[in-house]
Amino acid sequence: MRCICGHRSDSESPSPTPEEQRQQQQEQPAPQGTETGIELQDLPATPDPNRTRPADPADGETEPAPKRQKPNPKPEPAPAPVPASAPIPIPSAVPRPVPKESVVVETERDPVSDIEWLRQRGTQIVGWMDNPDLPDCPVQRSTLTLAQIQANQDAVFTRFGTPPDASFLDYESYADDPHNCVAWSIWFGMDLWVGMTARGVIVMANISRTWGSQHPFTSDIALALYAHQFGTTDSLRHIFFNGVVNTQTRGLISNYLYTNQFEPDVRDWEYGSQGYLALMGTRIGRVAAYTVLGAFPRGTHRISRVVTDFEPGALSVEMRFDIEAISGSG
Repeated sequence: MRCICGHRSDSESPSPTPEEQRQQQQEQPAPQGTETGIELQDLPATPDPNRTRPADPADGETEPAPKRQKPNPKPEPAPAPVPASAPIPIPSAVPRPVPKESVVVETERDPVSDIEWLRQRGTQIVGWMDNPDLPDCPVQRSTLTLAQIQANQDAVFTRFGTPPDASFLDYESYADDPHNCVAWSIWFGMDLWVGMTARGVIVMANISRTWGSQHPFTSDIALALYAHQFGTTDSLRHIFFNGVVNTQTRGLISNYLYTNQFEPDVRDWEYGSQGYLALMGTRIGRVAAYTVLGAFPRGTHRISRVVTDFEPGALSVEMRFDIEAISGSG
């Protein structure tokens, strides 16, 4: 038989009387840490003056039994439970360097409500092309070569003899030698550059660059291919974009610039106009500007005109950026 204090009784000894049992229980304390008739978490414990957090039953500790207090007639309401889906606060991360052609998706602006923001960005980028003394320009002359692209272990490179279909704005009439054109396809993992080069013309038919990518910039790839074919980038005069589906660029054109369905599908946006500045502030406009900044010394060339071809309701836009020498730049 087993007694309440955990000691085994002697079956050969005579059974104690009830009075003797009560006396034994009063004289012999229950040993600590063993199974008793009282649950361990109900035992009062001596508070530790050095403790920095509440006792946790998982640590084998318990708090002292609280003193009896009168019930509160108006108990404090319990705090509302935190939903399981509530975000957990985390320390601010170190900002990543922003690639010059990348757009932070979380902060990409709605072109309808932030048209002035796009114009401000366009004004800044145009200023970098016009004025070599304007500070904070993130773009230097491009030095990337085709050999460096081919040496990249991530690159899947293809050169075609037939150019892609980019006749939406008759690119052949803008090339100095339309019969001497080369089509290119380059993959860097999830990054893509598909297009063609002819003297005076770069056509970007399908471009994609993931946020934070360490692979070459879109504009640098275009200039490396052009320079490989023609030796330098000095002869570049037009940049075409075929099938633009970028949300920011297409949203500006469809929701703001093409509000009159009776106007022609092909429209010109001249240097300095409000539509021109807004287009230069979009992602595609910035890629075109970075291409010019990488091809020529600052203050010598700029984008003089943006041409858009868009049918209201269409899923993509065709664009052409014309390049001119700045008067007096030498």
